[in-house]
Amino acid sequence: MDLLRFRHFFMDLGHSRQRTAQITMATAFQTFVAPAKPRNQIWRLIAGLIVIAAAWIGGTIGILWLSAPSMEGLAALGEDLSNPTSPRPMLILLLTFAGPFVGVIIAAALLHRRGPLSLIGPFAGFRANFARVLLAALVIYGLILVLSLIWARPIPNLEMQTWVRFLLPALALVLLQTGAEELVFRGYMMQQLAARFKSRWMWIGLPSLAFGLMHFDAQAGLDIAIMIVLATGLFGLIAADLTHRTGNLGAAWALHFCNNVAALLIVALDGQMTGLALYVTPYSFEDSDLLRRVLIGDMVAQIITWFIIVRILRR
Repeated sequence: MDLLRFRHFFMDLGHSRQRTAQITMATAFQTFVAPAKPRNQIWRLIAGLIVIAAAWIGGTIGILWLSAPSMEGLAALGEDLSNPTSPRPMLILLLTFAGPFVGVIIAAALLHRRGPLSLIGPFAGFRANFARVLLAALVIYGLILVLSLIWARPIPNLEMQTWVRFLLPALALVLLQTGAEELVFRGYMMQQLAARFKSRWMWIGLPSLAFGLMHFDAQAGLDIAIMIVLATGLFGLIAADLTHRTGNLGAAWALHFCNNVAALLIVALDGQMTGLALYVTPYSFEDSDLLRRVLIGDMVAQIITWFIIVRILRR
């Protein structure tokens, strides 16, 4: 009987901890969504997305014009940006994300009377989760890189001296690029939809679907393009889940930042945005069968990474 009592005691203790964690998670997410509730009409969200798109287009035009004032230079730069294989056009491409970064702040202020910090959640939690997940993701992606070297050795791309020279501005702009996407999809869209709808499919599913579709690349071929949408859509679901669990963008932004640093600055897909990468893969979009297996492996790695980070955040 004593053993049975001890068993029930520890089972009740485990259930109590689980319920406490669920209540804490729900409270944190409610705090995250609260600034979006006073003005949660769908027309405001749609208008806000139009403002963001306009800011992205207008900001891109302005950055391109400043980078190449003449029509000839603008045409040449546009061609380089379609597939940036050198540092300058790649930096400019990343800089264009300043448009949506500023645009989502303007949309929140004009249409919802919300300040920029309301998009990321309580700052103390944001800062703590960003730091914890950044350290964890650096280790995880480092291990994934080492394991990938056993399977397919990457090809040198930039000289080390050149790569180091552009590294700091590249890191800053990847932080900007990932921040812009997190503010739009996991900040603005997720908050406004959660403030309006109870169904998780609305405030987790729709932003993740939009995030995946944004990465559709017709040049890759239909089957690979769909695989890319699935892989990026899965990342969107993971980032949304981390945001829901923590009630801020810290974990999602840190994971997104590490993912893009690995994909854009360390080992880039050959023939696709390789301008700042130290190495490129020994395969490209043309190797569709191999790339399909790589994308499946990437999705498995994403799920494993999510599982590890969730365990870390629970501590």
